[in-house]
Amino acid sequence: MRKTTLALTLVVALILESRVRVSGIGPNLTVLFVIYAGLRGGPLRGLTAGAGLGFLTDVLSAGMLGPDILAKGTVGYLSAFLGRGVFTWTPLLGLVGFFVLTFLDGTLSYGLTAAFERAALGATHAAVISFWQALLVAPAGLFMRPRDEN
Repeated sequence: MRKTTLALTLVVALILESRVRVSGIGPNLTVLFVIYAGLRGGPLRGLTAGAGLGFLTDVLSAGMLGPDILAKGTVGYLSAFLGRGVFTWTPLLGLVGFFVLTFLDGTLSYGLTAAFERAALGATHAAVISFWQALLVAPAGLFMRPRDEN
């Protein structure tokens, strides 16, 4: 993807994240960029993209700096191993992998925020939100694939 197209798509995703709600829950669209970077560029690129995008979302949320950096960095790093090694890439693996990675991003971000700051939500409510965000994002796993699987 060209850099200008990627940047514009990221801006649109950030706007949609803050404006679109399904039953009061906003989608976690930025995690798609992080997973894409890890799938297509490997662990270092996934980690770098995740940490950079996590920094941006932490700054834009005006909360504590750090939870999204670590959560998205972890997801970016782990996404590089999706479909490599033990498992061969299939659309079902993409669907399940995107669900698990998105859920991990939400719960890790919440857990880190709760550990260092007074949490606005209860753990159960945060897990439910992460679950629904993961369900909204998971279908993208049917269409994205690692670079060597085209």
